[in-house]
Amino acid sequence: MNTDVVLIKGDGVGPEIVDQAVKAIHAVEKKYSHKFNFNEYLMGESAYNVYKKTLPDSTLDACKKCKNILFGVVGSPTLDLDEEKKPVKALFDIRTELDLFTDLRPIRIDKRLSNQALLKSEYIEEGVDILIVRELTAGLYIGEHKISGEGDNRFATDLMYYDFKQIDRITSRAFEMARRRRKKITLVDKANVLATSKLWRLIFDDYAKKNPDITVERMYIDTATMQLIRRASEFDVILSENMFGDIISDEAGILSGFVGLIPYASIGENNCMCGPTHGSANDIAGKNIVNPMASILSAGLMLRYGFNLSDEADDIDEAVYSVLAQGYRAGISSHNKDSSLKYVGTDTIGDLVAEKILMNC
Repeated sequence: MNTDVVLIKGDGVGPEIVDQAVKAIHAVEKKYSHKFNFNEYLMGESAYNVYKKTLPDSTLDACKKCKNILFGVVGSPTLDLDEEKKPVKALFDIRTELDLFTDLRPIRIDKRLSNQALLKSEYIEEGVDILIVRELTAGLYIGEHKISGEGDNRFATDLMYYDFKQIDRITSRAFEMARRRRKKITLVDKANVLATSKLWRLIFDDYAKKNPDITVERMYIDTATMQLIRRASEFDVILSENMFGDIISDEAGILSGFVGLIPYASIGENNCMCGPTHGSANDIAGKNIVNPMASILSAGLMLRYGFNLSDEADDIDEAVYSVLAQGYRAGISSHNKDSSLKYVGTDTIGDLVAEKILMNC
């Protein structure tokens, strides 16, 4: 395979972590005789310093023309801009422009690392492997928000809107994901209260009837947050609208006990953008201590969902968890008293993962 990738490192620790993800992809290139041509573009504060725009036209145009985007992080505590011009708004804008309606969050607790998870061992004896499928371009986060009136007569409204197409297309994709995994899917909603959730259930039930080989489950968001802790290993694919997906993925993301280990893949009809879920961490940028694992895992997501290269993606995943199982961590040892851990630099973590990928060449 010889193909192009748009590379956006972004701000803060972005360049450091993305460089380690690129190392992993170079190792995959060598092992499988692929060629990925990286074309780098600016976004966030780094773009504003050059173009006075956090999302330059050249970056957006490049993303529209290239299917796969490997993304870092954006954000600046010092850039004094209006809300509509801040770096994080550029991230929302690119999602909208590319119509990246599907957000995938893989949550994995590897058996080798279960002793470091926040859950009791009896809850995760078989490990945890969950794929959260979150609708990303509609719902409460996208609707109109306003405060009206004056004084004691003030009131606020937030619009939560979903139409058939918005729900149908991601439900279809979620069932596809479930079929490629363990053939189970859980819809998380609040259908006992919200009309939008009732519509989600109607469409979900239609797909359940058309896919009798897939086990389906329906669960209210409050119940789901509890059951995710009590029986995390029983979940496979979790489907949810935007806000509930945000809640459930944040909860699930912390269960492993690791910070900076959760990647995402935002997918539309024509584009796949992958990156880490954490922020720009400007306070530690350039110090070679940030954990790059989420960024490296996001490279695996790009290979899996953007290029349909499952074996190559599996190699990246296994390399990451193997390095972690050996006790390697990015950072400074004084932050943790566990003598079994070996603290190294961000760049060394990237080297170790790349070496693991190449071990079976």
